[in-house]
Amino acid sequence: MNLLDLLSAFLEPLFDLIPRIARRPASNEWMVVDRWFRGVVIKTAPVLHLPFITHVEYLPKHEIPIDCGLQRVTSADGKNIAVNATALIEIADAVVCRDKAGEEYEETVALIIRSVVCDLIAGHNWSHLQDMIGDHAGYEEIEDNLRRFGIELISFKVEDLQEVFPLSLLQ
Repeated sequence: MNLLDLLSAFLEPLFDLIPRIARRPASNEWMVVDRWFRGVVIKTAPVLHLPFITHVEYLPKHEIPIDCGLQRVTSADGKNIAVNATALIEIADAVVCRDKAGEEYEETVALIIRSVVCDLIAGHNWSHLQDMIGDHAGYEEIEDNLRRFGIELISFKVEDLQEVFPLSLLQ
Protein backbone atom coordinates (compact mmCIF):
# COMPACT_ATOMS: atom_id res chain seq x y z
CA MET A 1 0.00 0.00 0.00
CA ASN A 2 1.41 3.35 -0.93
CA LEU A 3 0.91 6.59 0.98
CA LEU A 4 -1.83 7.88 -1.34
CA ASP A 5 -3.94 4.71 -0.85
CA LEU A 6 -3.48 4.91 2.90
CA LEU A 7 -4.49 8.57 2.95
CA SER A 8 -7.57 8.01 0.79
CA ALA A 9 -8.68 5.06 2.96
CA PHE A 10 -8.36 7.29 6.03
CA LEU A 11 -10.20 10.29 4.51
CA GLU A 12 -13.03 8.39 2.75
CA PRO A 13 -15.33 8.22 5.81
CA LEU A 14 -14.82 11.94 6.36
CA PHE A 15 -15.84 12.73 2.75
CA ASP A 16 -19.16 10.93 3.38
CA LEU A 17 -20.03 13.77 5.77
CA ILE A 18 -19.79 16.40 3.02
CA PRO A 19 -23.10 17.18 1.24
CA ARG A 20 -23.27 16.18 -2.41
CA ILE A 21 -25.65 16.79 -5.27
CA ALA A 22 -26.98 13.65 -6.92
CA ARG A 23 -27.34 14.04 -10.67
CA ARG A 24 -30.73 14.31 -12.32
CA PRO A 25 -31.92 10.88 -13.49
CA ALA A 26 -32.03 10.36 -17.24
CA SER A 27 -35.41 9.89 -18.89
CA ASN A 28 -34.88 6.12 -18.85
CA GLU A 29 -33.84 5.85 -15.17
CA TRP A 30 -35.48 5.65 -11.76
CA MET A 31 -33.73 7.58 -8.99
CA VAL A 32 -34.41 5.91 -5.64
CA VAL A 33 -33.45 7.97 -2.60
CA ASP A 34 -33.29 6.14 0.71
CA ARG A 35 -33.40 8.60 3.60
CA TRP A 36 -33.01 7.73 7.26
CA PHE A 37 -35.80 9.90 8.58
CA ARG A 38 -38.36 10.10 5.76
CA GLY A 39 -38.07 6.67 4.15
CA VAL A 40 -37.67 5.72 0.51
CA VAL A 41 -38.82 8.03 -2.30
CA ILE A 42 -38.47 8.23 -6.06
CA LYS A 43 -37.17 11.59 -7.29
CA THR A 44 -36.97 13.19 -10.72
CA ALA A 45 -34.87 16.25 -9.85
CA PRO A 46 -31.32 16.56 -8.50
CA VAL A 47 -31.09 15.95 -4.76
CA LEU A 48 -28.74 17.40 -2.17
CA HIS A 49 -27.78 14.52 0.10
CA LEU A 50 -25.29 13.38 2.69
CA PRO A 51 -23.86 9.98 1.72
CA PHE A 52 -23.59 9.10 5.43
CA ILE A 53 -27.35 9.55 5.95
CA THR A 54 -28.98 9.08 2.53
CA HIS A 55 -28.34 6.62 -0.26
CA VAL A 56 -29.08 7.39 -3.92
CA GLU A 57 -29.39 4.61 -6.49
CA TYR A 58 -30.31 4.62 -10.18
CA LEU A 59 -32.29 1.80 -11.82
CA PRO A 60 -33.23 1.55 -15.51
CA LYS A 61 -36.80 2.22 -16.69
CA HIS A 62 -36.27 0.74 -20.15
CA GLU A 63 -36.61 -2.89 -21.24
CA ILE A 64 -33.68 -5.04 -20.14
CA PRO A 65 -32.64 -8.21 -22.02
CA ILE A 66 -31.68 -11.15 -19.82
CA ASP A 67 -29.74 -14.18 -21.07
CA CYS A 68 -29.83 -17.07 -18.63
CA GLY A 69 -26.94 -18.93 -20.22
CA LEU A 70 -26.66 -22.50 -21.44
CA GLN A 71 -27.41 -25.12 -18.82
CA ARG A 72 -27.62 -28.90 -18.82
CA VAL A 73 -30.54 -30.66 -17.17
CA THR A 74 -31.63 -34.30 -17.02
CA SER A 75 -35.24 -34.86 -18.08
CA ALA A 76 -37.66 -37.24 -16.33
CA ASP A 77 -36.85 -40.01 -18.80
CA GLY A 78 -33.07 -39.67 -18.21
CA LYS A 79 -32.11 -37.70 -21.33
CA ASN A 80 -29.41 -35.02 -21.07
CA ILE A 81 -30.92 -31.73 -22.26
CA ALA A 82 -29.09 -28.49 -23.06
CA VAL A 83 -31.30 -25.43 -22.72
CA ASN A 84 -30.83 -21.66 -22.99
CA ALA A 85 -33.58 -19.20 -22.11
CA THR A 86 -33.81 -15.45 -22.65
CA ALA A 87 -36.23 -12.87 -21.35
CA LEU A 88 -37.11 -9.22 -21.72
CA ILE A 89 -37.99 -7.49 -18.44
CA GLU A 90 -38.86 -4.04 -17.15
CA ILE A 91 -38.66 -2.68 -13.62
CA ALA A 92 -42.24 -1.79 -12.66
CA ASP A 93 -41.67 -0.80 -9.02
CA ALA A 94 -38.17 0.57 -8.42
CA VAL A 95 -38.51 0.68 -4.62
CA VAL A 96 -39.56 -2.98 -4.31
CA CYS A 97 -36.90 -4.06 -6.81
CA ARG A 98 -34.18 -2.16 -4.94
CA ASP A 99 -35.30 -3.53 -1.55
CA LYS A 100 -35.70 -7.18 -2.57
CA ALA A 101 -33.23 -7.73 -5.42
CA GLY A 102 -30.81 -4.82 -5.03
CA GLU A 103 -28.16 -4.13 -7.63
CA GLU A 104 -28.13 -7.81 -8.60
CA TYR A 105 -31.65 -7.72 -10.09
CA GLU A 106 -30.43 -9.16 -13.41
CA GLU A 107 -28.86 -12.15 -11.65
CA THR A 108 -32.04 -12.60 -9.60
CA VAL A 109 -34.16 -12.71 -12.76
CA ALA A 110 -31.77 -15.18 -14.42
CA LEU A 111 -31.86 -17.47 -11.38
CA ILE A 112 -35.67 -17.43 -11.25
CA ILE A 113 -35.93 -18.29 -14.94
CA ARG A 114 -33.29 -21.02 -14.64
CA SER A 115 -35.08 -22.65 -11.72
CA VAL A 116 -38.46 -22.68 -13.48
CA VAL A 117 -36.96 -24.06 -16.71
CA CYS A 118 -34.96 -26.72 -14.82
CA ASP A 119 -38.06 -27.82 -12.87
CA LEU A 120 -40.05 -27.98 -16.10
CA ILE A 121 -37.44 -30.13 -17.86
CA ALA A 122 -36.70 -32.37 -14.88
CA GLY A 123 -40.40 -33.10 -14.41
CA HIS A 124 -41.27 -34.10 -17.98
CA ASN A 125 -40.15 -36.51 -20.69
CA TRP A 126 -38.16 -35.33 -23.69
CA SER A 127 -40.98 -36.13 -26.10
CA HIS A 128 -43.38 -33.83 -24.24
CA LEU A 129 -40.94 -30.97 -23.64
CA GLN A 130 -40.87 -29.63 -27.18
CA ASP A 131 -44.66 -29.22 -27.24
CA MET A 132 -44.71 -27.69 -23.76
CA ILE A 133 -42.04 -25.13 -24.61
CA GLY A 134 -43.97 -24.23 -27.76
CA ASP A 135 -47.06 -23.62 -25.58
CA HIS A 136 -45.06 -21.21 -23.36
CA ALA A 137 -45.12 -23.50 -20.32
CA GLY A 138 -43.70 -21.82 -17.22
CA TYR A 139 -44.44 -18.25 -18.37
CA GLU A 140 -47.06 -17.59 -15.67
CA GLU A 141 -44.85 -19.02 -12.91
CA ILE A 142 -41.91 -16.83 -13.97
CA GLU A 143 -44.20 -13.80 -14.22
CA ASP A 144 -45.60 -14.39 -10.70
CA ASN A 145 -42.12 -14.86 -9.20
CA LEU A 146 -40.79 -11.69 -10.83
CA ARG A 147 -43.80 -9.61 -9.79
CA ARG A 148 -42.78 -10.13 -6.15
CA PHE A 149 -39.50 -8.34 -6.97
CA GLY A 150 -41.21 -5.39 -8.65
CA ILE A 151 -40.20 -6.63 -12.11
CA GLU A 152 -42.52 -7.13 -15.07
CA LEU A 153 -41.89 -9.94 -17.56
CA ILE A 154 -42.41 -8.68 -21.11
CA SER A 155 -41.32 -11.76 -23.04
CA PHE A 156 -39.77 -15.15 -22.36
CA LYS A 157 -38.32 -17.54 -24.89
CA VAL A 158 -36.41 -20.80 -24.80
CA GLU A 159 -33.67 -20.22 -27.36
CA ASP A 160 -32.05 -23.66 -27.44
CA LEU A 161 -33.57 -26.97 -26.43
CA GLN A 162 -31.64 -30.00 -27.58
CA GLU A 163 -30.70 -33.46 -26.46
CA VAL A 164 -27.01 -33.90 -25.69
CA PHE A 165 -25.18 -37.16 -26.30
CA PRO A 166 -22.04 -37.53 -24.16
CA LEU A 167 -18.97 -38.64 -26.06
CA SER A 168 -16.08 -40.38 -24.44
CA LEU A 169 -12.87 -40.67 -26.41
CA LEU A 170 -11.00 -42.57 -23.70
CA GLN A 171 -12.95 -45.83 -23.87
